[in-house]
Amino acid sequence: MGAVEEQNKAVIYKLVEAFNNHDRETFDSCYANPIVIKTQHETFTMSHDEHWESVEDTFKIFPDFRSELLGLIAEGDRVFQYWTYSGTHLGSSPGGREPTGKRAEWRAFSDYRFKEGLIVEATQIHDTYEQYLQLGIIEPPGK
Repeated sequence: MGAVEEQNKAVIYKLVEAFNNHDRETFDSCYANPIVIKTQHETFTMSHDEHWESVEDTFKIFPDFRSELLGLIAEGDRVFQYWTYSGTHLGSSPGGREPTGKRAEWRAFSDYRFKEGLIVEATQIHDTYEQYLQLGIIEPPGK
């Protein structure tokens, strides 16, 4: 693996730590401004302020929200991340879902594209089905 791939992986390690510590300054330093965020449903172009606001919204829903890195693969200008999210659902969710008070842990995958040492695009896929099952938002099949 080359030096660029190692540097890009180091940015992801720094990002995870900044996220878990609610360290906005370090978090922002990992991303270009603006940043393109892709999810299963939408693509957003966000400024640092907008991006951090979305992170803060997550912390309002899950005050103890954490991410744990399970694996990284770097290739060229891309880093692929496999991780878990966990947290206790104590705040209202989008769509008016009331807090369940339950704790959940679910897996996620991210594909980060880098340019000049900064993340310029992040594609994120979350196992929301497992999250919703654990929180009791949906029932398992057959119930």
